[in-house]
Amino acid sequence: MANKLQDLAAQYLYWQEKEEKAQKALDNLKEEIIIEAKKKKTKRIKSGQAQLIIVTQSETRFPRLEDPQRKEVEKIVRKSGELEKATVFDIVRLGNAYDERKLSKKLRKQLQPYTKRIRTTKIVVKKIKKKL
Repeated sequence: MANKLQDLAAQYLYWQEKEEKAQKALDNLKEEIIIEAKKKKTKRIKSGQAQLIIVTQSETRFPRLEDPQRKEVEKIVRKSGELEKATVFDIVRLGNAYDERKLSKKLRKQLQPYTKRIRTTKIVVKKIKKKL
């Protein structure tokens, strides 16, 4: 029994390491694709049976968990009662609600000092439909 468990643990660690290396490779490729696409002024790249779509947008970000201002943001939002109570405070959902103007003007004004606008770029993979 212990041998099987050790074998499973070894396999898990093996694939975890592969996943980390793959993620680094993907991150590097993403940066290179974005740079080359900007040079060529394109946002769509066809490759085989897929198409990469490059999307750049501005998003509002709030302080992360380790940031001391995070507690103040949580307090303001919970006091407002505008977002449903959750076990975990969802900062991404708050940023989306802020960007989509789903929060009251009062709450937006209270949160504004804690916001930071950042530009993000992501690559979306879309499968190309086969023509019959």
